[in-house]
Amino acid sequence: MKIGIIAAMEEELKLLVENLEDKSQETVLSNVYYSGRYGEHELVLVQSGVGKVMSAMSVAILVESFKVDAIINTGSAGAVATGLNVGDVVVADTLVYHDVDLTAFGYDYGQMSMQPLYFHSDKTFVSTFEAVLSKEEMTSKIGLIATGDSFIAGQEKIDVIKGHFPQVLAVEMEGAG
Repeated sequence: MKIGIIAAMEEELKLLVENLEDKSQETVLSNVYYSGRYGEHELVLVQSGVGKVMSAMSVAILVESFKVDAIINTGSAGAVATGLNVGDVVVADTLVYHDVDLTAFGYDYGQMSMQPLYFHSDKTFVSTFEAVLSKEEMTSKIGLIATGDSFIAGQEKIDVIKGHFPQVLAVEMEGAG
């Protein structure tokens, strides 16, 4: 299985790139894609840049040009759920847009035209992450992550998002892109 891994910023991808074996790189639309192996896994890594559009572009290139079988988005997020601390891991089993409002056209808040409201992660991947995190005794939560093109700072913005999606664990800027 060939796995694509996306991170928005250099700091989020650096350690993975440094540990990639048999590394090669290719630039596509100004982003560098690193191909290689990590242990038994064939990987393609990319620093997408910040935001949903940059992430979506990188996903399309990973699928079309590099023929990856699965994609993992990694990076930092803002905690919304109580009890989360810096360094804790949140795995999205579901993602939603927190900054989309097409309700005037009959869509649910957070739903884009012709798209579902929620995007669901592969259940096998989520279970695998859950098992690894448990084995490594890492503090983690699995659930809903909200994606938007705004850096969420301040309780007022968090309260608005929680008003629409009470079960949200964290917010970030690329996951549902």
